[in-house]
Amino acid sequence: SNETQMQEIISGQIDMQDITVSVENVEQLKAAGFVDLHIFPTNGYGYLGMNHELPKFSDVRVRQALTYAINRKDATEAIYGPYGNVLNIPQSRVSWAFTDEGMNSYDYDLEKAASLLDEAGWEMGDDGFRYKDGEKFEIFFTGMSDHPVLDILLPMMIESYKELGIDFKVEYVDFPTLIDKTNNFSAEMWFLAWSLTPDPGSASNVYRTGGPQNKYNYSNPAADQLWIDGVAETDFNKRAEIYGDLYRILNEDLPLIIIYQRSDMWAVNSRLENFNVSPYRTFTKDLWKVTIAD
Repeated sequence: SNETQMQEIISGQIDMQDITVSVENVEQLKAAGFVDLHIFPTNGYGYLGMNHELPKFSDVRVRQALTYAINRKDATEAIYGPYGNVLNIPQSRVSWAFTDEGMNSYDYDLEKAASLLDEAGWEMGDDGFRYKDGEKFEIFFTGMSDHPVLDILLPMMIESYKELGIDFKVEYVDFPTLIDKTNNFSAEMWFLAWSLTPDPGSASNVYRTGGPQNKYNYSNPAADQLWIDGVAETDFNKRAEIYGDLYRILNEDLPLIIIYQRSDMWAVNSRLENFNVSPYRTFTKDLWKVTIAD
């Protein structure tokens, strides 16, 4: 467990360990006085998935409304403190392909969310819930119990969505069951995280029409073409432009609701010199360079 590993580092039994980043863990390790902390953005992101096959989620205005209604900034801060950032595109903020240009940051705005739902034809009923064509707006969320992110995120979502007139119901399952449900498209909405690779092209599996990891039934032909163009282009700057265009489409379309990019942390005994690790390099790459000081 994390706690055991922390004790082993602090007592000098082990020299290096990746530890979950939290304000508490950082303070404890710093207090030891001989531990170097390597903290950097995780190459991945936490997100809310939706099944676009369901008419309610196939409407982009609904997806945008659901995003505006989550205070992602406060949630991220409550979970990770200064070691997490809200993310608006499916790319690491330290990647060469990352851009903020022309992106909607979907800042928390319940009024905006409500007007988008009105526009999408979901009208508020006398009972405080929205209806469209006689159907009540319900969301069944499949979540994992005792999950550090969901423990903070879900109460916020429940409150905001209730205020918007959405009947938000949560069922708790274990991780394998959640994966089964997303694989066979029987979950409506859920929380998971994606890892990224150094090259942006590989994420096409998640977002292109019929992609093997596209668990959302998301499809946009313009985005599909840009995935192809991005891999075919060899000029570095032109590639970055293509991915910028692609991320602007995904930022507008919201195939999924990206919440945050958190941080990773390696705790290393300061007697180890030349220890080198980054979002794109595992420590094993340069392990041969590490020397042990007396």
